[in-house]
This record gives sequence, structure tokens and C-alpha cells, in this order.
Amino acid sequence: MDDFDTYGIPRVCPVCGAKVEINSSGMPYCTNDDCSQKVEHKFNKFFHVLNIDEAGLTFVHEMVVTGKVTKISEFLHFVEKSDTKIVEWAGGVNGNKIIKNTMSAISLPTPMSKFLGSFDFDGYGAKKIEVLDGVSLSDIFALTPEHLGSMEKWSERTAEEFISYLKKNKDDIIASATYFPNLDKIDFAPSSS
Repeated sequence: MDDFDTYGIPRVCPVCGAKVEINSSGMPYCTNDDCSQKVEHKFNKFFHVLNIDEAGLTFVHEMVVTGKVTKISEFLHFVEKSDTKIVEWAGGVNGNKIIKNTMSAISLPTPMSKFLGSFDFDGYGAKKIEVLDGVSLSDIFALTPEHLGSMEKWSERTAEEFISYLKKNKDDIIASATYFPNLDKIDFAPSSS
């Protein structure tokens, strides 16, 4: 008998049907990164961290399930174009408010911790990521688990997990960063330091 049987944990995700695994902390998770429930959670976190009003649960559900939007950068592309699909997913006037509020939020000076914290890295909120404020994205992607693990609030094991998540989401992170004109240290070229 394993943990699935002992605790009545389903072996497949009840939302998308993908395999369920148990992480090193003992928490079950769906292995499908595009599972609508996981994607909705990611967007809800994004809107919460950036204080984007009007983007409620219904809007997020419509955008993910009907619009098939799974990446933050995809949403930001729709915002940049003031795409009418946002209005449609929001059920009318709220869509224009979401566009306006998002444009306002991404135009503000944004510390790296807030930007990365908006990506819903499980267990890695903006507070924990504060050690990366002032560090460029290219330098963050070049971090080793040993280097990050030596920083305050980090162990090598949590650093490995975080770096793995960064690499897995690198394309979306870099694409999303281009929409933040005041992101702290946005360069993508390898640093000379």
C-alpha cells in the first residue's frame, strides 16, 4: 500500500486526466503543466501579486478554458493589442478595465521579486525571492543551485527546485518580461561580471 492508497489520493488528475505524483514535501500534484486548474491558479496569482483588479475567477476561467490561454506572455500580448477577446472573456465592460488595470500595473517600477513571484512558483513567493532584486534575468538564469543556496532564506535543495522551475518556464518568463518597461534589471545578455 502506498500513499495514494493510504490517503485516498487519486492517481489521475480529476480535472485533466494526467498522472498525479507526490512531491518531496508529500504533496500530490498534477504532472500536466497545462492542466486548466493549474493554469487558472497561476493567473489568479499573477493578478493578485500585481494588484490587477477586475480579473476575477470567472474571467480567468473563461480565458483559460474558452480562450485556451496558458501563458502569462500570451495574456500580456492580448492586453498590448487591446484584444476584444479580453472583453468577451470578461463578459463586457470589465474586459476594458482589466486591460487598463494590467497596462497600469505593468508600467510601474517592478522589482524582480514581484515579477518572478507573479509566476506562481509553488512555495516561492515574492518575500523569498527578494534576494534576487537588482539581479538581471540573464544572471538569474545563470545561477547555480550552490550559489542561490548560499543566499539568505535558501537551501541548496530549494534552490535546485526553484532553478528547475525557472528553466522550465524560461520562454514565458523572458517573453513576459518584455511587457514590463520598468522591470528591475531586465537585460538578457550574459553579464560580464
